[in-house]
Amino acid sequence: MGGLIEFQTGPIADIGSQTLNQKAVWDGIWESTKARISATAAEALDAATGSSLEERGQEYHRKSVAYSQQVQQQGTAVNQIGGIATETNARMVSTIRGGG
Repeated sequence: MGGLIEFQTGPIADIGSQTLNQKAVWDGIWESTKARISATAAEALDAATGSSLEERGQEYHRKSVAYSQQVQQQGTAVNQIGGIATETNARMVSTIRGGG
């Protein structure tokens, strides 16, 4: 072949076909790698925080409940203050009108 470049695509097709045939193996490798990385990250967080994922989850839940209760209490207080303001306003208007 005088000066022409020949593209041999056969090996590329073989590699693609082998890759597709090995999909379950590749998926298994990835799942194993992902699990190991997750475990490593969890261990690092456990060490950094001094508590396990379960303990951190329980603490988050406890804080969420406490926060919700505080918001509810604040809402009650705001409503009471609104009531006091309305009552005070009515009394002041009555006083201004001379009703004492």
